[in-house]
Amino acid sequence: MLNIGENFNYGAILDDYEIGKTLGKGGFGEVVLGRHKENKTEVAIKFEDVGEKLSSANLMQSIYKEAEAVKALTHKNIIKLFHAFVMEKQFVMIMEAAMGGELTRYLEKYDKMPEPIARQVIL
Repeated sequence: MLNIGENFNYGAILDDYEIGKTLGKGGFGEVVLGRHKENKTEVAIKFEDVGEKLSSANLMQSIYKEAEAVKALTHKNIIKLFHAFVMEKQFVMIMEAAMGGELTRYLEKYDKMPEPIARQVIL
């Protein structure tokens, strides 16, 4: 257990993963494919630039609060968040890899989702 004020090397968590190809890039950062070195589980690792946000304690607290809420969610159609931490000026999230594509791309392509398929996604 860490004592208050004691530093923790979050880079050690990242060292447990091999970094692979880039899965996507956006305005705030990028997502790469990772593989756990021991159990070979594939994960998505998101690196988000938070350099300017680091100066706001309230903003950083809200980011951590949201990450903790997402970590608590358990549903077959919600990406599982394993770790979330700030390392240097990046917010790093290690999460379950979902290789099926984005729901928004499906909706862009087909405009709407038939009810039976929507039920499968939601339930």
